[in-house]
Amino acid sequence: MILSFWHTCIFPAIYVWRNLQIRVMSSDSFDGEWTGRIIRKFGFVKVRGSSSLHRGLHH
Repeated sequence: MILSFWHTCIFPAIYVWRNLQIRVMSSDSFDGEWTGRIIRKFGFVKVRGSSSLHRGLHH
C-alpha cells in the first residue's frame, strides 16, 4: 500500500501511524534530513529517494 498526503498532514500522520515500522521516502535535502530525524523518533524508517538523475541540472 502506498499512501501520500500534503505537508500540512505530516505531524498528525506521524502521531497516528507511529511505531509501526512504516517506510517513509524522503529526499537528501536539508528539509528531508530534518524530517527524517523526527520520524525515526516515532518508529518510522527513512528511505532515501535517488537524486542522482537530477544532479547535472543544478550545475
